[in-house]
Amino acid sequence: MQLSVATNWDPSLLDRLSGYPVHDVYGALHQSVVGGGHPAFALPSVNKKKVESYVRKTHEHGIKFTYLLNAPCLNNMEYDRKTHKQLLKYLEWLEEIGVDYVTITIPYLIEIVKNQFPALKVNLSVIAHANSVQRVKLFEDLGVDLITLDFNINRDFGLLKEIRRVTKCNLMLLLNDICLYQCPYRYYHYNIVGHSSQTINPISGFYIDYCAARC
Repeated sequence: MQLSVATNWDPSLLDRLSGYPVHDVYGALHQSVVGGGHPAFALPSVNKKKVESYVRKTHEHGIKFTYLLNAPCLNNMEYDRKTHKQLLKYLEWLEEIGVDYVTITIPYLIEIVKNQFPALKVNLSVIAHANSVQRVKLFEDLGVDLITLDFNINRDFGLLKEIRRVTKCNLMLLLNDICLYQCPYRYYHYNIVGHSSQTINPISGFYIDYCAARC
């Protein structure tokens, strides 16, 4: 068993992880063209220079770095020429600074990375809800290297065993999710969070946590 650990961008964290079976640490800028699974205001505000330095330090500790690009929706802007160029430039930067994995939800973005940025390995985000043999196989066919399974199946040991049997991908479970089991707000929640952390969104990070209030 190996661990994937969220970073707080404090270099001392890497020292404290010494001796534990840590495969990678993960994080992202608080806002980006893609966005992620947390609202911008809830993440530490770091710049690109800080990210580049931290990736180097992570490798010096023998740990891989995973960058989060896991918003579930880009509001169709991924097909806009200007935004598409921004996406490619952003991925070029991640490849140049030595990021090992990118965590992605959107299938189209997975295909871009696998076809144009082969140095980056892809972790399928838990937000993609890989919760069946069929879904896992479809994402494996897209070329993902690691699949984070839907946390709602964490205790379905029969299904987990079958998924393990039919796929060659590495599998990961999210162990610290605080959401309700089969929460009806979950899909919508990820969408509004993703949009609130995107630089291309006109609301500029504005976010009301309706879903948590109704949870």
